[in-house]
Amino acid sequence: METEQPDLNVVSEKLLKALFQFRNVYKNENILRCRLECGSDDLRPSEIMLLFMLANATSSEGVNVSDLSRMLHVKPPSITPILTRLEAKKMIERKMDANDRRIVRVRLLAAGIKFVELRRSILLKHFKGLVSYLGIERSIELTSLINDAFLYFRQHMMNHRCGKQQRED
Repeated sequence: METEQPDLNVVSEKLLKALFQFRNVYKNENILRCRLECGSDDLRPSEIMLLFMLANATSSEGVNVSDLSRMLHVKPPSITPILTRLEAKKMIERKMDANDRRIVRVRLLAAGIKFVELRRSILLKHFKGLVSYLGIERSIELTSLINDAFLYFRQHMMNHRCGKQQRED
């Protein structure tokens, strides 16, 4: 007796719905409490992302604004208001490069470092809970599937835009 294969459209819709569920996690009051504990209740997602980028990429002299914009896939002028807000909150500092005054370098200050460390420890606690819930083997499988999905979308997005294949001129 042959088992019938699920329809591609049905499975695709279920996968999309499953992934969209994660949007609502951040509306949960526990996440709001976490944001308050971290001191991020007034930080925008773009600001948080930039802080994490700096934490992962910062050298002692800081990161060039142009390099930051490339890492975030935005144009340098788009980053300026984010930097201004974080600088006002004393989480980062901007300084001109000692050797080339055209270059502005950005580095985390103590408040930014503390925020990233606290936020990372809270996230790690949640993911340890997930691993305990799923078990090691299923967590490894989930990690592999997420990495495969990321590779697929990265390659797919290079060749397609808004669902339409790009024309080669």
